[in-house]
Amino acid sequence: MRDYNKYQFSLSQMTLWLLCDSAAMFAMGYLFFKSIVLAAAALIAVPFFVKLQKARSVTRQKRKLLETFRMFICSLSAAMSGTGTSVERAVREAHSELSQMCPSGDCFVSELENILMTVDNNRAKCIENEFETFALRTGLQDIIDFAHVLISCRRSNAASIPRIVRLTSSMISDKLDIMHETKIVISDNKTEFFILMAAPSAFLAFMNATMGSFAEVLYSSFIGRITMAAIMLINIGCFIYGLKVIDDDNVL
Repeated sequence: MRDYNKYQFSLSQMTLWLLCDSAAMFAMGYLFFKSIVLAAAALIAVPFFVKLQKARSVTRQKRKLLETFRMFICSLSAAMSGTGTSVERAVREAHSELSQMCPSGDCFVSELENILMTVDNNRAKCIENEFETFALRTGLQDIIDFAHVLISCRRSNAASIPRIVRLTSSMISDKLDIMHETKIVISDNKTEFFILMAAPSAFLAFMNATMGSFAEVLYSSFIGRITMAAIMLINIGCFIYGLKVIDDDNVL
């Protein structure tokens, strides 16, 4: 069963990110130190950047799940608007509708299909418990809370389920609208951020190209090496921190 709190790169994805991160770190290391040995030493940061990309991918797939969950809740609410419609029937109708709306291989639709197959093959299992198992694997609090409320209503007052579904649909829609607005605001600042992050390296490259003798002291003395190492580490640290702030993949 898939754990949505983790992300596994394919071989091609892992190879691509390793090559890109290695090339970027080696080029940056050589620019700051003019030493192949020290540039190679900068490659120790590559696994950290690959891990950072995995974390971004986890957030990206969770946001996609949440967006599909909103569509599911809307379909479920419409299906349960009819008098006497059971949860199982409403979920089947919602799954059928999502299958037509979502692209092939959508994670949420596949999970719904697995839940329905499990219930069909084992009548002892109920659909809300299977949905809770899936919700816990997503790690998304909105889906987990909905699953818990669904179980509670089913055991105590099944008549309140349609109202709970409508309220959940409204709350998820409002949350995703806010996320979308935040994403737009953040996207407007992305270009400025990347320009600022590239500025130190660009200035250093320009200084090496036009004032090589002036910059030589930074590469030949101990103090110069320490200074360049400090600047490089600060630049990397600012990039990582800034990426977490402005990256829309972290808006969740």
